[in-house]
Amino acid sequence: MAAKRKSDSARAEARAGLPGRGLRVLVVDDAEGIRTYLANLLELSGYDVDTAEDGRCALALLDGGAAPDVVILDVMMPGIDGIETLRRIRDRHGSVTVVMLSVVGKASTIVEAMQLGASDYINKPFEEEELQMTLDKVLEQKSLERQRQILSEELQRYRDGVVWASAPM
Repeated sequence: MAAKRKSDSARAEARAGLPGRGLRVLVVDDAEGIRTYLANLLELSGYDVDTAEDGRCALALLDGGAAPDVVILDVMMPGIDGIETLRRIRDRHGSVTVVMLSVVGKASTIVEAMQLGASDYINKPFEEEELQMTLDKVLEQKSLERQRQILSEELQRYRDGVVWASAPM
């Protein structure tokens, strides 16, 4: 299995001001050059990066306990393609944020990926700024969803403790 999981970086403190701030990204692409390029680019931006060469390896990492904040998933891969991998990620790890990456910009593929729950879709080739803006956007959405969930739970606890009506005295 050609999946690579790096340990948490001792450089996290030095990267505190960088966009990634120690967040974890799983890069899944069958092209080693692109996988390595993305891993290096993301690490320089402060992200902790795991890599997988195909959908099977990515699913094995996730099933084994990897907890990335974002998965960057190539659409066209041998074996389990990106769309099927996305489908399986949704079935097994529903809350994982996934950004699709592909040289194929067919509208039908993009629509299918978004219907399956992809958070965004980036066409290759892309600019570094586009990748960073996309990651910023999906991570902000994830953070807002987490905050909404926390506030909803707090509101429910508050409602459970309040007496809205009582018997006449």
